[in-house]
Amino acid sequence: MNKIITGEKNGKVEISKLAENILEEIKEKEGEQNVLLASLKEAGVGSPDVNMVATKTERVATLSGQIERNALRLKKLYLALNRIKSGTFGLCINCGGEISVERLKARPEASRCILCAQKMENGFLRR
Repeated sequence: MNKIITGEKNGKVEISKLAENILEEIKEKEGEQNVLLASLKEAGVGSPDVNMVATKTERVATLSGQIERNALRLKKLYLALNRIKSGTFGLCINCGGEISVERLKARPEASRCILCAQKMENGFLRR
């Protein structure tokens, strides 16, 4: 896992350092997820007061959205770890080209090079 990725501007990054960063973020996001789930459970407690029901309904909707976004982020981070383990980390899943070091530092979960990511966003590539 100590493979080195060379960037466009001769920047070098060890994959093990990126993997450490991913693991740290996973730990952080899992902690957040536990807090959000506990808050959701707490917000779901019934109340006969109509105003409280509306407030709780809004809170539940907000928490549900946060939980969904957090779960998606965790999924992407776990997929990045799987790519590290399989030796495909840093390679675009569409064109097979290298993903720039700068992109991987900013978005370690990136599975596409910037060009393919732009093509996908513009509807020229399928997910």
